[in-house]
Amino acid sequence: MNKTVSISSVFRALSDEKSYNLFNTIFNDDTASQVLYTNLGLSKRQYYNRISELRSAGLIGKQKGKYIITSLGKVIYSILKIGERAIDSNWKLQAIDMINFSANVNSVAIDYVKIMDTLLDDIEIKEILLQDNLPSATSKDPGSYRKSKHMVSLSSKSS
Repeated sequence: MNKTVSISSVFRALSDEKSYNLFNTIFNDDTASQVLYTNLGLSKRQYYNRISELRSAGLIGKQKGKYIITSLGKVIYSILKIGERAIDSNWKLQAIDMINFSANVNSVAIDYVKIMDTLLDDIEIKEILLQDNLPSATSKDPGSYRKSKHMVSLSSKSS
């Protein structure tokens, strides 16, 4: 299996709700093909087209007659789960954006870590948001955001 896989082929394979649900179902269950397409409301043709795209993208493989998630598929699945949690926290992320935009316009320093700790429970999402704002947040230590109690100036101009 020496195929070149691109991020666009991964996105294409997961681009509609039924394909995404099929991928999730394969990840979480080893149900037979007929049950899969019946439960997901797919025709045989739709099912096999989506399976083909998932396989071409390197997300699934076939072993002993059943579809399984590949190592790439496991990584992508984990990333998608972070994305789902971010979407579930969208109103909190929008609030953070409003604070950032306001601080930037008014050239004030804010305690970015305190805002993250107050609004977000998800450590992975905090790490992602803090990567660009705190140099120490890019460390490989998963708890580094908590150790960085720096004030972050969001102003593009230094006073």
